[in-house]
Amino acid sequence: MMPLDQRITEGAAINCAFGRVFNPVLAMSLVSIELNGYELVPVRWGRIEVPVLPGRYHFRVFIRNGPEIKHLAELDAEVVPGALLEMNYAFGGFGGPTLTVSATAEENRRALYLVLGAMVVGWGLLLVYLFLG
Repeated sequence: MMPLDQRITEGAAINCAFGRVFNPVLAMSLVSIELNGYELVPVRWGRIEVPVLPGRYHFRVFIRNGPEIKHLAELDAEVVPGALLEMNYAFGGFGGPTLTVSATAEENRRALYLVLGAMVVGWGLLLVYLFLG
């Protein structure tokens, strides 16, 4: 495993977590990743970084039990040059696991500004109603 200060900056990273469900049997198992039909070596739960070249990939994340594949989640995504594609593999409350693309820092910042702006407008309308209404 790489030290925290040596994380990759280009490629793909998959954060494997249990979400709202914890299962000790899953915790002891290894996570397998398949890229365009090629299976990588199974690894422990946590952040899995895969240095890949830019391009379109078909990601499959699952738990292998002998020849049997369990808890499969798939995603088609594109790795952009100079960027790190962040994904999450997690178990929700019901149903099977999901593999989703994480929001970028810029998308999170825009969402925060949108929520703060809506709150300011809401409080402004409330104050206008209270003092002028």
